[in-house]
Amino acid sequence: MSFLLPAGLFGLLALALPLLIHLIRRPPSETVAFAALRWLGDVARPQRQWRLRQWLLLLLRLLLITALSLLLAEPVRQAGSANERVRAVSPVLPAPAPVEGLRDVWLADGFPAIAADVPVPPADQPTSSLLRQLDAQLPPGASLQVLVPATLDGTDGLRPQLSRAVDWQVQAAPDTAPAGDADKAAAPAAPRLVLRHDDSAAHTTSLRVWQAVAAAWQPDAEPGSVVDIAPLTAPLPALNANILLIWLADAPLPEAAKTHLANGGRVLVAAAIDDSTPTLLDNGDGAPLLARAPDGRFLVAPPLTAAAAPRVLDADFPARLLAALQPRVSAARTDAADHAPLIGAAWLYAPTPQPLAPLLVVLIAALFLLERTVASWPRREAA
Repeated sequence: MSFLLPAGLFGLLALALPLLIHLIRRPPSETVAFAALRWLGDVARPQRQWRLRQWLLLLLRLLLITALSLLLAEPVRQAGSANERVRAVSPVLPAPAPVEGLRDVWLADGFPAIAADVPVPPADQPTSSLLRQLDAQLPPGASLQVLVPATLDGTDGLRPQLSRAVDWQVQAAPDTAPAGDADKAAAPAAPRLVLRHDDSAAHTTSLRVWQAVAAAWQPDAEPGSVVDIAPLTAPLPALNANILLIWLADAPLPEAAKTHLANGGRVLVAAAIDDSTPTLLDNGDGAPLLARAPDGRFLVAPPLTAAAAPRVLDADFPARLLAALQPRVSAARTDAADHAPLIGAAWLYAPTPQPLAPLLVVLIAALFLLERTVASWPRREAA
């Protein structure tokens, strides 16, 4: 227990008041004349001893003042036990088998307990926000284990920073396909290539590599259905999300290509890559081969040949190139293995305290009623 306003504890000094009052006040005395004792001489009266009277009433008043002082100090306590062990499970996963000493909750709004009589909540809350909220509700010494699926939805693009170390466990969702099928399902779809080039040697020598890449992306398709290579004078077909437009020329992009880029389409142009542009793929000798410009265009350093870029000789070059050319992934969906929470912030999210004022108000009311009842007892000694 801690106090939000410790200065309120100075009210405990008022405990001396009822103590002094009970010590100083004496019961009233009355002289009664007695005929048989009128001829006796005066005798020294014994000194009256000071002693606590009405000890029950005094005790109640002391407790009442103590409770009032604590109320002024605004006491709070942290929820839960300091050595509590909590396991939070994403609602998209099945309920785990109970483990002794672990408190299981769903990683959902309100963090309901995982029990047979509690329905599974919907998994529509932001994962990062839920992690921060749960971390704030737990006491500093509590341990936290989190079970999440391989892909997280509802993230805010940043790894959450919590006040404690988290046992981050990535689990397979129940509807996950076998490993081989999952790899096929997760493989990005290969686009159809539309390539326009000029007559420069740097660009014409790259055509052979692009033809091989297209054949590797879709080996079972007809060559003409996955690649359209033509000079600049050839008109562009209708561009859609399944088309990768490759512009191997020093001429500016046509309006159709700019519109395609503005609508989220993929456009790759041959251009030099400077150090300020983030590199997506190197050429095998440490120099950048593929990068993405701030305006969304992909940049490839010409010429794309084995002599200039040894990377094209790698067996996995088509697959790596295809993965690098995928559209940007939304920050709301990310790989769970890369989203494990960070630690190290100096209590960036302080645990939420629970106020004890409501309990003290009830206690004060009960003490006051009891004190008034005892004080009004008939034939009581004066206080």
